[in-house]
Amino acid sequence: RGFFYAGARNVIVSLWKVIDRHTTNLMIDFYQNLRKGKDYAAALRSAKLHLIKSEFTAHPKSWSSFVLIGR
Repeated sequence: RGFFYAGARNVIVSLWKVIDRHTTNLMIDFYQNLRKGKDYAAALRSAKLHLIKSEFTAHPKSWSSFVLIGR
């Protein structure tokens, strides 16, 4: 809530502990998607789909804990 009270419109959170290397890949893809002009939800979805395509990160524990809260 603190982020929203401070003026943030969106927050991406992890619902449980995640593997750092997989998180790094997800966030890099997410921000690259934002730079391409995608909205936040589409950017996160695309980053998750990119992880699903790899045999090393296809398991839901690598990508499913991240959710977008906000607009």
